[in-house]
Formats: sequence, structure tokens, C-alpha cells
Amino acid sequence: MAVTSSATTRSPRRRCAARSTCPRNPYGDKPRAAAQRRDGEVTTRGPAPAAGRHLARCQGTHSERHSQGRSKGHGQRHSKRRSTTIYRSQPGRPQEPRARERPVRRHPGDSYTVTTPSTPRPAVAFIPPSCCGAGYFRRLRRELGDRVTFHALELPGHGRRYQEAPLTDAAAAVADLAARIDTPLDALYGESLGAYLALGVADVLKQERPPLLLAASNSPPSVRDRIDLEGLDSIESAVAALRAMGGEIPPEVLSDPELAAGAYPLMRADLSLGQSCIDLVRASAAAGNLTVLAGSDDTALTRLESWAAHTRGRCEVASLPGGHLLSATNPAGVAERVLQALARG
Repeated sequence: MAVTSSATTRSPRRRCAARSTCPRNPYGDKPRAAAQRRDGEVTTRGPAPAAGRHLARCQGTHSERHSQGRSKGHGQRHSKRRSTTIYRSQPGRPQEPRARERPVRRHPGDSYTVTTPSTPRPAVAFIPPSCCGAGYFRRLRRELGDRVTFHALELPGHGRRYQEAPLTDAAAAVADLAARIDTPLDALYGESLGAYLALGVADVLKQERPPLLLAASNSPPSVRDRIDLEGLDSIESAVAALRAMGGEIPPEVLSDPELAAGAYPLMRADLSLGQSCIDLVRASAAAGNLTVLAGSDDTALTRLESWAAHTRGRCEVASLPGGHLLSATNPAGVAERVLQALARG
């Protein structure tokens, strides 16, 4: 007995004659995600291309383009779909390739500028405390962002210049720092020992407009006693001498014997440099205005109003929360004061 299959044979779909130009083609041709080029035309399903692509809008839509010669099945399938605008390349208008932006790797000691033609950024040089390099200002740099051109300076023997012999003469240190400034400055910021160095650098800079001076975490050099440099034969004696003049050493350095042994020669050199700086700038007066910053927890600071004798301009003393290492303990407050001083000029 013959067996007859009851399954019905489905007729193959009729293909659209214009399937090769249809970006929504459900048949054999693989559709392109963003656009399809054919004979100098670009068919898109999104908004008009960005400026600079040199494409002119063509009168007509996707549904109108397929209205000629399309099959019934294909027309029903596409009848409710949104139209697609066609853009035609204009002859003689080459497309301009976009330049790809590459990230730039930064280092703690680098200076960099982020500017726009209409808003130039003020240039500020930062001199760290004793035994510190340019990386000390990383938190302050982050707070200031691109609002200033940040020049973080460091002396030989400090930071990335650790292989160089440290300096003990203030005149040589000031000349070294000034030689690393290759642009006119709007302000000089110095912290602790860096405040005296900044005062010395301000004296030797030859600028038509003198920079502002910001001195943080140090008493005026004119009221300083001499540093006792005798008997600095151990890390303990160097720490005691540094604390006597208001300095501070991170506890993690003293608790690690290896770090302490490495820091001792630098501490001894910076103590000698500190006394040399006091002698150099004891009678100096900066030409620009002066802002003095003091941490409320820094009890070693005295007679801050006497900083007025070290400027021929305006002098302002400001207290803000923080300790002796002010930029490390309150970077946001220091950044705000720096910007305020720049705004006043």
C-alpha cells in the first residue's frame, strides 16, 4: 500500500529584486550595521553624518527607493518600517580624516599645560619642603587640575634627582631652581624650607611683571634663630634638629631602619641648606605681593606678621586647617588659596 505524506511543501520566498541595495535585507545578503556604499551613495539608518563629512542630503527615502519593482511579499514586510535618508557624496569635496588623540603619560616631576585659546592658564612653580621631591605635590596637583600650569621643582638629591649630590649652599640651590624655570611665572609657591627658596628664586627671576609669592608652613627668615648644626652624627640628632626648627619627618621613615639610614645624609644636607637659606634671604624683599599660609595645627610657627618685611607689595596671612605638611594634609584648602591669590593678582 502506498504511503502519502501529509506534510505540505512550503513555497520558497520571493526575493526582492533590489535586495542588494537594501540595508534591512532579511535574505541572503548580510546587512551592514551603520552604512552601505553603492555607486558613490551612502545609505544610513541614523542621523545625518557629522559636519566635515561633506555629504549632501538626497531627496528620497528608503521606502520610495524600493517602491519600483518590489514584490508583494517584500512590500508588506517593509511597509511599516521607518524610512531611511540617503546621503550622496559631493564631488570635489574630499573627506577629512579625524586625528586620533593619544594619551600622554605623566610623571610626578613633569610640568604640563592644558590651555584653550581664550583662557590661558596661570603658570605656578611649586618648591617642596626639605627631604621631599616633586611627587610631594601630587595631591595638590590633582586638586588644581587644569586650572594652572603646574611646575613642580626639586633639588639635586631629591625625588627623581636622587642620584645627584645634594646641595648645602643656598645660592647654588636658588640658581639650580631658577635655571629650571623656562617660562614667565604668575606665582611661586614654597612650603617649609621651600618658602625660603621661593623667596630667593623670586629675587633672581628677571621678569617684567614680578610673580606672586606664596609662603607656607614657615616663620619669617628675619626672626629665625640659627640652626645648631653641631653633633649631627646620627639620625636621632638630625630629627631633633629638624623638629626644633619646625620640620617634620613622616613616621614610616623613622620606623624603617633602611629608610632612616637612607634619609639621614639628605636630612643633614637639608639642615645645612636651611641655615644657608636663612642667611641668604634674611633681608630679602620680593617685588610681588605675598600670601602666607599656616596650618592651624602647626604650633611651631611664630610672628607670621613679620613676613610683611619680605615684600614690597601687599602681604596677607591666612590660617587654614592642617599641619606642618600643609599641601599633604589639606590639599583642597591650599588649592583654593592659590587660586584666590591668582585672582587678586
